[in-house]
Amino acid sequence: MTGNVVGIDHRTMNMGQTEDRSIRTGYDTISAGSAFALKRFRIRQCSGRTWKTSVLRCFLRFLGSTFLGGDSEPPGRAQKIGHRLQILIQPLSGRSPVRFPRQVLHSATEKVLSVHTVMTMNKSIVQAIQKQTPIEGREQCDSCSEESFQYLFSKASARGKEYGIYQCISCGLVQTLPRPTDAELEECYGAHYFENRTDRGYDNYFSQAMRKQLEKVWTMNLKDIGFFEFEASCDAESRRSLDVGCAAGYFVDYMRNRGWHSEGIELSEAAAKAGIEQLGLTIHIQDFLQFQPSEPYDVITLWASIEHLRSPSAALKKISTMLRPGGRLILSTCRWGFLSRMQGPAWRFLNVPEHLFYFSLSTLESLAGRHGLRAGKHITYGSGFTAYNGMGPFYRWTKTMADKTVKFLNQGDMMVYSFEKSNIHSLSGLKAH
Repeated sequence: MTGNVVGIDHRTMNMGQTEDRSIRTGYDTISAGSAFALKRFRIRQCSGRTWKTSVLRCFLRFLGSTFLGGDSEPPGRAQKIGHRLQILIQPLSGRSPVRFPRQVLHSATEKVLSVHTVMTMNKSIVQAIQKQTPIEGREQCDSCSEESFQYLFSKASARGKEYGIYQCISCGLVQTLPRPTDAELEECYGAHYFENRTDRGYDNYFSQAMRKQLEKVWTMNLKDIGFFEFEASCDAESRRSLDVGCAAGYFVDYMRNRGWHSEGIELSEAAAKAGIEQLGLTIHIQDFLQFQPSEPYDVITLWASIEHLRSPSAALKKISTMLRPGGRLILSTCRWGFLSRMQGPAWRFLNVPEHLFYFSLSTLESLAGRHGLRAGKHITYGSGFTAYNGMGPFYRWTKTMADKTVKFLNQGDMMVYSFEKSNIHSLSGLKAH
């Protein structure tokens, strides 16, 4: 679905104002009055469909028929979610719009279908769009250094400040602009980030339950991208690994337990000290770009870290110099793709200002390739159905089916990639294996 552009025509009821405003986002043109009471819309798909998108369309139709109810209740929030589901399905079909009757979602659907799109933007976001100022000339794309961007939409931070989400016209990388200040980022990464469950942090990162959950995900991801086969080819006596953004060092300990000479690097002193003092790990507390290792590494990992970095390009360039020839970079990050495009500002990983960059498969491959990192195996996973304590068996089954479907179709909103160092250049002064 990369590159599809969906045009949406809307007619709205004008509540006391005669002047309509045309609001241009990256994917939609919305003709809006003072109220966002959508009366009618048409969706035009501008590209063909593949068998994978057809399968995904059928699965989404199944979800819709499962959760959509009858006409016995008045329309409200449930009917709006029905409209959102229609928007999610229609771009995949290549057919005329599907006209849902006045459908109602059961109470469980409120938890299951949180598909929000630009069509249901609240007033604060609309106001931010209307008063946006040109970004050209003031910001530069970290990937290609161009200064021309396409405005997509805006999102409010936890403190209520609006940030714009832009896409580079040249390379396609999606990014948060204007860039937040160091002070704004420091506010995001306090103790609450590791201790309190929110859409921007962990549910007690230091608990054993969280550690076991992370180790389970790491094992599945590493198996999917063929890491264990690569591990077997490495010299068991000298193989070295570095985890960038390691927090308390759980993955450093994971690799140590597998026989690696493992290290980590972390900016948060509080998080790093937990791994150093409690687990006896080697964790460097400093800026990664200033770090100078004594020897090259066989493996460098960034688990959900690259989207937080000020300059992913500078980080990948440095990683390339720190890997031995044939070494591996293993990277996971939220993926800009089908689900993020459809959900817009309500996408679960759209955390501003913490997340500075949103990579697609192609933009990540392109950036890594420029720094001598050749793309290997990758997977995508994650359907947007979030696990929570007390979820019922039907929700659990639906989540499992949705997760399997998007993984099979390569349409998940998380991705894990393995890159191989393909050049022979290494950091000055480092010894090659």
